[in-house]
Amino acid sequence: MKLNSFLHWLALASSVLAFSTSGCMEYRVYPLPVSATEAPDMFPPIATAASNLGYRVYQQPNRVIVQPDENTKISYMIDNAGNFSMVVLIEKKDVPGGLDAAYAAGKLKGDDIWNRAVALRPGWVQRPPPNAPQAQPGVQINISP
Repeated sequence: MKLNSFLHWLALASSVLAFSTSGCMEYRVYPLPVSATEAPDMFPPIATAASNLGYRVYQQPNRVIVQPDENTKISYMIDNAGNFSMVVLIEKKDVPGGLDAAYAAGKLKGDDIWNRAVALRPGWVQRPPPNAPQAQPGVQINISP
């Protein structure tokens, strides 16, 4: 079993290296409003939400990978720095409508999965993503003596 896991990891690592060095895979990263310590608790609801939509789902210790179509992969992952993010990967560069449209469609699917996963966790409150602009007060009242 351990050898099988190692071989799977080795194949995945070599695929990522090949894609990243050849420039065949495009991706965009979107921070999620969950700490790295809370992120693993979101993996089962993400997998359930994606499965309910009929998407392929692959779970690993630090990520859930969702494949909604043959060209798009959405990875909900904890990176080495401890950030929890949604990464949208577009495997082919020559997509109808262009890469921006493909990213936008992938992000919409990723956000839909995320919102469904959050709905599966009643009572959980999302925090704003790191570095999100803070809401400014709309009214200021000054009281002078």
